[in-house]
Amino acid sequence: MSVGFNGMGAAYFDGDHPVAEDVSLHIANDNLQIGLDSEDIIFWRLGDIRLVPDQARGKDYTLRSVTDLSLIHISEPT
Repeated sequence: MSVGFNGMGAAYFDGDHPVAEDVSLHIANDNLQIGLDSEDIIFWRLGDIRLVPDQARGKDYTLRSVTDLSLIHISEPT
């Protein structure tokens, strides 16, 4: 079974550039699949992800990978 989160307002920061890329998120086979606009897919192992409340924006959250500097900012729909 898999779960998709395409309409959540997720923005991916690769840790090398200050510009975010809108992404689609999908969970399957113990991985978070991150779909980029370039049609590339990045896989994060679910055990390597930390969910952190966004201190600056209240309701928003950040997913952080423990293996590199990349992160995903998730905005709650209004």
